[in-house]
Amino acid sequence: MDQTSNLAKKLQNKFLQKILDNIPENLKLEQKEIIGTIIYKSPDVEAEKYNISRCLFFDKYNDIIIEFTTKLEENFSHCNLSSFYHNMETVEIKDKVEDLTTLIKKILFQDVYAFYKIEKNIIQILQKKSQKKLYAILFHELLHLSTRKKIGNIQYSGFYQYNKKTNSKIGKYLNEGYTEDLNQKYFIKNDRNTYKQAKNFARAIERIVGVKKMQELYFDSDLYGLIEELEKYCRKEAIFNLINKIDYYCEQYYMHGYNNNKIYEEILSMIANIHRNKLLIDLSEKKIDEEEYKKKKLLYCDDLENGRLNSDNIEVEEYQEYYLITDKEAHESHFYMKNPLEYKTNDLKISKK
Repeated sequence: MDQTSNLAKKLQNKFLQKILDNIPENLKLEQKEIIGTIIYKSPDVEAEKYNISRCLFFDKYNDIIIEFTTKLEENFSHCNLSSFYHNMETVEIKDKVEDLTTLIKKILFQDVYAFYKIEKNIIQILQKKSQKKLYAILFHELLHLSTRKKIGNIQYSGFYQYNKKTNSKIGKYLNEGYTEDLNQKYFIKNDRNTYKQAKNFARAIERIVGVKKMQELYFDSDLYGLIEELEKYCRKEAIFNLINKIDYYCEQYYMHGYNNNKIYEEILSMIANIHRNKLLIDLSEKKIDEEEYKKKKLLYCDDLENGRLNSDNIEVEEYQEYYLITDKEAHESHFYMKNPLEYKTNDLKISKK
């Protein structure tokens, strides 16, 4: 396809995008109200899978897009990737500042390297980095693109929802945390400190929902469905409070450098309690036995309340007065005392390789 044909195709796609983005405001989307906030069900986006070569208009970023697409299709074939194919037709990637809002963001937030504009379907690069870092940055923003939906005033991205008319938003940092978690696990294949706390919250929730289900909900931009899934184990008001607390804590931490330990501990406790309820239900329905219940409760509920997010590669040894928990992924072991009131601490690190 020559450059003229490419340009014509891109203009046609932008026209189609405009039609989708301007569906009348009175369109009836299924919704639920929780403590005065409306959560909308994710609408369907129709887009067939195609060869990504027809969207490669970006010269120096084309190789990154090709690698991202390959990894996306390899790892998430069980998910609905329609939003990715739909948004790739019209996305713009900009590495020059063209408006005052973006300039202010670049000046004020030196550690923000790029961001994704849901409304306009634009990836804005703010800081020039090495090629290796550029891959990690663009993979993260392309994941946002892969879950982007916009219907009238309602903007969706993964587990984030924003109502432009009422200026209400929810799930920003749960979404950022899970996006970066997927980025590190499946795309860049290494751990980095980006959104570390938000990523840990998202991982702990994924353990309750299940990896496959959480991924499906994410790529469907289905916060509504995530809440429904967690409602099996607690009230929707408690889930709403949990998501809002994550947003509040992370906003203070990432934007203002303030670590509110009280809120952090409350979030971990809330997630642990939801997980306990799930384990009790699984035990009563004979989905797990007593031994598995005991181990998972210790690792993913009791230990979580002590501020420790264990990996999935765990070994537990039981002794008379304590459990010895070895995290093979973190190369670290610690005690968990059976009667912690008899000790000053129930979390004594004993070795680190």
